[in-house]
Amino acid sequence: MKLIFRTLQSLIVILLLSGCFYFQRPWSYPITVKLINAFPCFTIPGDRAIRQHNLMHNGFMLQKVVNGKYELVWATQGKPDNVSLPVKINECLLVEFDNWQAGKYALSTGVWFDDGIDKRYYRVKFSLIRDPHTQQLKLSD
Repeated sequence: MKLIFRTLQSLIVILLLSGCFYFQRPWSYPITVKLINAFPCFTIPGDRAIRQHNLMHNGFMLQKVVNGKYELVWATQGKPDNVSLPVKINECLLVEFDNWQAGKYALSTGVWFDDGIDKRYYRVKFSLIRDPHTQQLKLSD
């Protein structure tokens, strides 16, 4: 009886430990954010899996923390399904939002490879603060 109990205990421990390792691809990938001319610049970093592909996206969703919750403040206007925008690795993506204020934000987009063979969801959370001396926005550390 003790052998069966020990075997069952060992199986449970093995199953629990196997859940600690995650081998599938992540739910979202990071976007790099930096400021250029006092405006946020968002870039898709080029990893080995996507460098050789033609990348496209069909828009952005920008959220800001308002009263402790992320709320939608801007999204790219709806585009027909067949209209996509090119993505160049490590180059600024055109984000047409121009009402940047101090606060916490989240920007997300979907990127398709080679006419939809594969896709990834990209997301970044960042904070903008106003420099007290220059009154310019800057990224919070």
